[in-house]
Amino acid sequence: MFGWRDEPRADRHDFPQSDIVPTSNQGLLILDAMRQLRAKMQSADGEFQLLALLGRHAQLDGIGVKDRYRLGRDAFSLDPGTIEDITVPYSGGGNCLTLASSAAGLFADFRDDAVIESH
Repeated sequence: MFGWRDEPRADRHDFPQSDIVPTSNQGLLILDAMRQLRAKMQSADGEFQLLALLGRHAQLDGIGVKDRYRLGRDAFSLDPGTIEDITVPYSGGGNCLTLASSAAGLFADFRDDAVIESH
């Protein structure tokens, strides 16, 4: 009988999209965290609690309380519902990824006004 320790382990290099899927999942996680924090922190008291939470659990070297407050205010000004998690178009797989030709249009949208129009 084989236990889970006897089974071969897979790592990110064993999958065709290696780092792409986990990176996309991280973006979705950040957007969901923003939604949840925004829903719970709708008052000055809530903003103060968020600052205290950042102070206890985030290492922000070179950022003082004033900048942390400004960062929190900026975060509250963004509506996560208007932010889209986009992966830069690529081709290939595994350890050999290259930019797809359509990536140029995405980068042009960023340069223009940061509004993604064609992707």
